[in-house]
Amino acid sequence: LITQTQKVVMILKRAQNMALTGYVPGATRTDYGYGVNIIDHSNYRLFIDNPGSSNYRYDSGDTIIQDFSLPSGIIFDYESDPDCWNIVFSVPLGAVYCNGTALGTNDAKYLKTKQTTEGRIFYIRINYSGQISIATSQY
Repeated sequence: LITQTQKVVMILKRAQNMALTGYVPGATRTDYGYGVNIIDHSNYRLFIDNPGSSNYRYDSGDTIIQDFSLPSGIIFDYESDPDCWNIVFSVPLGAVYCNGTALGTNDAKYLKTKQTTEGRIFYIRINYSGQISIATSQY
């Protein structure tokens, strides 16, 4: 479980790094952001928030960079924070958006990963300044 949770954090940090460094896939740099969309309990994707759909959330006008799946027995638990399944880091400062809304000062959102057989849980915390961390409880 911790390895898979760390992988999700790595993908979140990759999106954040792309926004901060001006990553250019092909020949076009986005002016909006890079993000991670939690598709369902087992799948997530890294994407570019394209100019035509610049709403700081994933939609059909955005470019998918890569899709990922959690292994059997590990899920995203929707009970943790169902309002934050689209995390976008804006270009060029990396401001954090959760489902299209910027996080305010002192805000933090959580994603919860859960091992279904043993009930073990980890929380991925993303705060307003872009700090991403793993915890065994919400704080």
